[in-house]
Parts: sequence; structure tokens; C-alpha cells
Amino acid sequence: MSENKESLQVILGEGASFEGVLRFKGQVRLGGNLKGEISGEGCLIIESTAKVNATILTDHLILLGECKGKIKARKSVVMEVPAHFSGDISSPALAIKEGVFFEGTSKKGI
Repeated sequence: MSENKESLQVILGEGASFEGVLRFKGQVRLGGNLKGEISGEGCLIIESTAKVNATILTDHLILLGECKGKIKARKSVVMEVPAHFSGDISSPALAIKEGVFFEGTSKKGI
């Protein structure tokens, strides 16, 4: 993700809530609650304070918070403690760190 030269954007800060469709380009951090659909090119970071219930399509996903739904990542998904995931993942690369809660299915590819 270091090759991304676009600036970091905080779309939804801690304590904020959003329901609907979110589209982005670049690197985005979510710290609040989101329900709906997320689609973008670049890197999506779901912070430890976030609660997301969504269908997600992105290049890279870094998950530290709570996420339920379907994830399609074109390049990679990384789940770090204290991540909590329930749902389905499709990605060519998936890393789940020790201590992460994962319930669902994963499939290599997109």
C-alpha cells in the first residue's frame, strides 16, 4: 500500500454513522459505523473503533474493527487484532493474524 501516493482520507470518524453507498479512490480510513456498500480503488482501512455491515469491493483491505458481510479484494486482505469478521471473502491474498475472530468462508481469487 506504500506505492499509493494519494493522501489519506478519513471518511467516517469514530462515533459517526452512515447508511448507504460509499465510493472512494486512494487510501481511506473508517472509524465509525457503516451499513451498506463500499466500493473503491486503493486501500480501505477499517479501524478498531469501526462497525461495518457491508458488501465491500476494493484493491486492498486492512481490517482491525468489526465487519460483517461480503468482501472482494482485487489484491489483498489483512486482518489484524482486534478484528472481528463474519462473512465471505474473495481475494488472491489473505492474511489473518493470531487472535483475530474469523467466521465464514474464504476463496482465492476475485
